Amino acid sequence: MHLNNLTLRSITGLVYVGLTVACLLWSQWSAVLFIATIVFFSSIELLLLLRTEKTGWNIPDAFLSTGTFLLAYFNQNDLINPGYFNGIFVLIVLIYGALFLFRAKDSFLGNLNSLAVVVIYIALPLSFLLKSGSLEFHITDELLPYEGKQVLLVFILIWVCDSFAYVTGRLFGKTPLMLSVSPGKTVEGLLGGTLVTVLIAYFFGAYFIPLTPIQFVLLALLVVIFGTVGDLFESLIKRTLGVKDSGKSLPGHGGFLDRFDSILFAAPAVYAYLKWYVM
Repeated sequence: MHLNNLTLRSITGLVYVGLTVACLLWSQWSAVLFIATIVFFSSIELLLLLRTEKTGWNIPDAFLSTGTFLLAYFNQNDLINPGYFNGIFVLIVLIYGALFLFRAKDSFLGNLNSLAVVVIYIALPLSFLLKSGSLEFHITDELLPYEGKQVLLVFILIWVCDSFAYVTGRLFGKTPLMLSVSPGKTVEGLLGGTLVTVLIAYFFGAYFIPLTPIQFVLLALLVVIFGTVGDLFESLIKRTLGVKDSGKSLPGHGGFLDRFDSILFAAPAVYAYLKWYVM
């Protein structure tokens, strides 16, 4: 029996939401494994898109990107002593860099550039996403090494914004938001998504993070603004390369990048904003 696209998309969405909630709330290590998996597969997708030749180096490069994510996340005080981890990782990077001597010389700079792009665009932003769960808001006397609700909030706000922007856009959308990049997005949809996201943050945010209602409104606006930029940025990449989806890993949703593009821009902005209140 063949499932229609809406049914397939709904099933994938439910599994994705369930895994996200479970992994982020279960423990620090389940969250690290979950986000590291996203980094790995998103890196492979982007490398395949950026490289004209489908080299056998994409998987090792994706592992290096994932290793960078782990280094950036664990290189924090009170989480783990980073000394040995830093030294071992730098040694691995140097050895891996030497292996470029054996890669195709005519595409050396292209391969190097694409590897740098996945590290900057995917690995580092997602490390900030997890770091948001390690910020101490002085609600207890002991350090919280990881609080999953603080990370989950970012996902929830993006889900709310995306869902209601889609519904509002379908019902009332007339004015293109950025026609040259993403013809389907409308100003009306963005306004509808923003309004509901702000209301959700205002009334329910305190369950996740101890901020004031006004601080939650500002947080929601940051998520909407940077999440939308992240979505448009990935659309620009796909439009430039002439592809519809970043991959086919998530049935009905495209690839990992299609699902997590908003997070990549929103996560560092949220981390910087929350860090301001805990310094």
